[in-house]
Amino acid sequence: MIGKKSKTTQDDWLPFLNKSYNFPDKSRAQELVERAITVCEKIIKPGDRIGWGWSGGKDSQGLRVVMEAMQIDDCYLGISSLEYPDFLSWATNRMPERLMIMLNANINLDYLVKHPKMLFPDARNAERWFSRVQRRARVEYIKAENKSLIFLGRRKADQNNNPDYLNAGARVVSPIFDWTHEDLLTVLGAYEVPLPPCYWWPRGFQVGTGSWAARQWTGSIQNGWAEVHSIDPNIVEIAATKIESAMIFLDQKPHGI
Repeated sequence: MIGKKSKTTQDDWLPFLNKSYNFPDKSRAQELVERAITVCEKIIKPGDRIGWGWSGGKDSQGLRVVMEAMQIDDCYLGISSLEYPDFLSWATNRMPERLMIMLNANINLDYLVKHPKMLFPDARNAERWFSRVQRRARVEYIKAENKSLIFLGRRKADQNNNPDYLNAGARVVSPIFDWTHEDLLTVLGAYEVPLPPCYWWPRGFQVGTGSWAARQWTGSIQNGWAEVHSIDPNIVEIAATKIESAMIFLDQKPHGI
């Protein structure tokens, strides 16, 4: 059984991931999706203006299966100016048709210079990332589109809480909240859902999607730069024009890396 996400390694995820795609359990997947649809149907009220959150990550891709089965098309994506180019390229080619992108352009290199603790954050500052990017995007989307009900792909197994709450006047519900990691992968494999490249980067399933500067559990700033450099050296080279720790990393890294 796959354990607590923050404590997992790639080796915890990949065997079940490969099994789910190569030997899909379609009956179990259909059962999970139908159960999530039932949760949604019990919650939806006449006249509800519905949207859902898509990040491109494994959970939002699982939610996407449910939303597409229900023909709920309106959704949003919250991002900053510090996203991985490879992820943006993947997302651009695979995003839902009626996706609204909510960009917080103020979260950029200048922001990191002014708020250095937000770079490769601890748990407290990681929460601030969610507040400034994902939660801000949700509130802006609710207001801009006058939504009364938002579905999210939050799950208890990913250490998320509160499957049902109010936000900016809208009800926010997570219909796949009780899916285990194995349940989620079962659905993704059976429905042949693509996953973004971040899951094959260092500690991919532990870190997931999100801004490169928001990578958690790196151990140190220099380890964080080393991971990002292994994914996309250009990110570090651009960051070094403004951030001293990136410049130090580039000066100290072994030749040829």
